[in-house]
Amino acid sequence: MDIAPEQYFYARNEAIITNLSELKEALDKMDDDTYNHHVTDERNDFYEWIKHVVGDKKLAKDISKAKSKDDASKILEKKIQKTQKKETAVESVEKEIHGKKAKKKAPKQIDVTLEKFDEIIQREKEIEKKEEKIREVEDRIEKQLKKPSDRKFFSKEFMQGIIVGLLIAVIAFLIYFKFFS
Repeated sequence: MDIAPEQYFYARNEAIITNLSELKEALDKMDDDTYNHHVTDERNDFYEWIKHVVGDKKLAKDISKAKSKDDASKILEKKIQKTQKKETAVESVEKEIHGKKAKKKAPKQIDVTLEKFDEIIQREKEIEKKEEKIREVEDRIEKQLKKPSDRKFFSKEFMQGIIVGLLIAVIAFLIYFKFFS
């Protein structure tokens, strides 16, 4: 999908980017200085452009996690391939509906094909939501693993539990010894 000229991405190396495919190509050709100009600790121009201009928040989030221009390029390549697969599926259904096969089929069969296509699209959306939840959980786990652990195994509560358990065991032993021996 191309965008309006006023929303083009103008890279530092004078590359003009109008869609995700061009962004992927530009990243593949881009030198490290140009990439590092657009992606710093304080900002990520590619994230902002994808989020606000292209309108794909999920892809923008994925791009923001890229550690290098090669990582960003791979993320874009996966997205482009996924989009192409969807477009191919839509085209094949449209050909079936509008092509020679559609003339031979009854309208009910065409409706069933569209229903199946809609069902596949719905499943794809559900899978994407689940993948997003998994990524969020993974991010939380990563953050927890990166934090220095301030929890100690022998915490105050743990030691209190051990002492209480031992006291109960001693009392039970004394009661048993007193009454049953």
